[in-house]
Amino acid sequence: MNTPPLIEGLQSALSFTRLVTTLSVAGFAYMITQHIELVDLQVRDSATWALGLLLASVIGGIFVEMRGATMLSEGDYNLSDGHLLVPGLINVITFVLGFVCTGLALAGI
Repeated sequence: MNTPPLIEGLQSALSFTRLVTTLSVAGFAYMITQHIELVDLQVRDSATWALGLLLASVIGGIFVEMRGATMLSEGDYNLSDGHLLVPGLINVITFVLGFVCTGLALAGI
């Protein structure tokens, strides 16, 4: 099947977003189970930040998926579209920061 490279780029970006969103949901679910048992307030703060950041990553991923579906249906394959780029950056950056906070919470910092 001959598909233009622009479609492949958008589909790859959406696949990566699905991966990051899935990992964010897994991290969020794990931190929920750990957050209930935490007693130390400083560790609880790190866990709370991790939960908030991972939730923001999931929400950003949802917005990327919605915009990507719209772009595919319209035949618009511009990866620098602001409605795709901004939520995509939020998705990835908050994912990384969320797992850093998860590591801090698990390390007891």
